[in-house]
Amino acid sequence: MSKSVCCLLTVFLFVAVTSVAFAEDCPYEAPREAVLDAGGADQLRIEAAAGSLRVEGQSGLGEVRIDGTACASSEDRLSEIQLKTDRKGDTLVVVADIPDGPGWRDSHAHLDLVIAVPSSLGLKVEDGSGSAEFSNVGALQLKDGSGEIDIRDAGGSVKITDGSGELDITGVEGDVWITDGSGELEIRKVTGELEIDQDGSGEITIADVGGSVHIGEDGSGGINITQVGGSVSINEDGSGGIDVSHVTGDLSVGRDGSGGIYFSDVGGRVQVP
Repeated sequence: MSKSVCCLLTVFLFVAVTSVAFAEDCPYEAPREAVLDAGGADQLRIEAAAGSLRVEGQSGLGEVRIDGTACASSEDRLSEIQLKTDRKGDTLVVVADIPDGPGWRDSHAHLDLVIAVPSSLGLKVEDGSGSAEFSNVGALQLKDGSGEIDIRDAGGSVKITDGSGELDITGVEGDVWITDGSGELEIRKVTGELEIDQDGSGEITIADVGGSVHIGEDGSGGINITQVGGSVSINEDGSGGIDVSHVTGDLSVGRDGSGGIYFSDVGGRVQVP
């Protein structure tokens, strides 16, 4: 058997095994859809459980459109997965209702959501597990358990409490505040201030911030910061190198555990251990 044929058979086998595994994981699925009138609303609250979440802002849209796919390991469990919506004053509410009592211990269920929103609508999101993507949205508050987070072009401030998983932010018209358990952080193009209150582990990359950058406590992983319009301050760094360049204001590092500190093109005072 030739090498190319062998490689091709390997690819086919991988696809087949992956497809079977996915089918066993999600043998039953059904759509869950809803539409909410967004007239007079200034915030959308999303309570997402297990499953992926994608929120896309659209200019001129006057409603919130939810397209969901419920998935479960049995037909009975599938029928119990519900998409609930409500309105409380000027706040719209979307809830992914997935029961998780004792009878669900040996079952699998999730609800994937794709939500179209007016781009000016503020978001307050609680997400359990699974990837979360936000693009062209307004101000965002996000509390996330686990899974990758991707944010593109937020028209207001962003506040994130994240358990684990990579976090990628590009384009924020406002301030950014983050506390993170583990996973790489990559933050670019922020017009306001950036504060990382606490980061457990994972490399941090920061570029093109209009205001100042403050890191309270970093456990492990390298820190790379460049193109900052204000000052840079790092209270405490556990392990990993620190590399800072092109800063208009000051640079200060309080306590550094292990790893070198490198800096260049800092316009103000430099205070490092």
